[in-house]
Amino acid sequence: MKQYRLIAPVGGIGFRELFADCLGQIQEQIDGSFRVIRIVVFVDVTEDSLLAQYRQVAGMMLEDAFREACPAWSLLAQPPRSRHGLMCEVMGVADEAVGLLYQRFNLTPYVIVQTGHTRELWVSGLGGHASAMDIEASCVAAFDEMVSILSQCQMTLNNVVRQWNYVPHILVCEGDAVLCERQNYQVLNEVRRHYYGLYRTIDRFPAATGIGTSAGGVTMDVCAVESDEVRVVPVDNPVQLPPYRYSQQLLVGKPPVGASVKQPPQFERAVMVHDGRGGVVYVSGTASIVGEQTVGVGDVVVQTQQTLQNIGQLASVRNIGDHDSSLSGFQIAPHYLRGYVKHVSDFEVVMRLCRQSYPGVPVSLVQADVCRDDLLVEIEGEFMFVR
Repeated sequence: MKQYRLIAPVGGIGFRELFADCLGQIQEQIDGSFRVIRIVVFVDVTEDSLLAQYRQVAGMMLEDAFREACPAWSLLAQPPRSRHGLMCEVMGVADEAVGLLYQRFNLTPYVIVQTGHTRELWVSGLGGHASAMDIEASCVAAFDEMVSILSQCQMTLNNVVRQWNYVPHILVCEGDAVLCERQNYQVLNEVRRHYYGLYRTIDRFPAATGIGTSAGGVTMDVCAVESDEVRVVPVDNPVQLPPYRYSQQLLVGKPPVGASVKQPPQFERAVMVHDGRGGVVYVSGTASIVGEQTVGVGDVVVQTQQTLQNIGQLASVRNIGDHDSSLSGFQIAPHYLRGYVKHVSDFEVVMRLCRQSYPGVPVSLVQADVCRDDLLVEIEGEFMFVR
């Protein structure tokens, strides 16, 4: 079973010292059994050039620290709930029976997790090494790298079960405030539809998050699974419309040149991966939406409560069982939550409500714009279930 550990620096001046503090703590926690698969670094930065410097420094320090066992990693311009403006979310395994293969594609490290006949690919920071470019070109670069790494692992986009899409200034539009030509989030939706149309041949989508960052280009993280022993099942929420069925009026901007409609976001509310004995439910970025409409506009408490209610219903035993009749007599438990909060001043109320709903579960919070301007919070998670 994967484990999540949240690491914040105790002290230091400047990025290098703060990140070194985190790496030191991570390595102190690594023993004969716990091995790191992925590190997501959240940092308070708003300048593209400074973010690029941080990524360069982080890459060198990770290589020095882990050598041939360098985990997948990404560094995101999302200020965390941390006194020093930096936090690391560390994912690893403590089961010695699980095989880890550390590989690399050009500058991007990735990890293959091998359990029996099941291979699980974790790769982060896709597109993060590209130089500054416009949103569309940045999306294309990230997807191209994704396709190449999947191919190197004898996988395709059909194998992707969880995807994170980090979009700089996600709500920004080209054009004036009244006549938005292209919104950054909608650009992601159009490019995603193009690549899924080219490389996916199945009728389900991954679980996904599309969230804002304050600097850099589009960056993506991915989990993909290849196995004859597991089932991958999309999970709907009965109170929410699937995002790929959103109406046109919800999608900001104009259709691309030559198109008559805008593409909706193509992802599932959740995806479960299981072998009949146990498994995981990847809960997509979830917000205060009922049907397709925002609930609780302007009220972070109402929005957080509705978001947690949506997650609870989505990942409930009844809902999971309704989506796969082969499952019965199982228990389900939250494994970790990550929240994106529009205003730093709302960190504490969101954290309080998360801990009330899921006591004892690791929760990380970062500041980020959500894909709708009236959404104040978005929360994603991972739930484990066993018979």
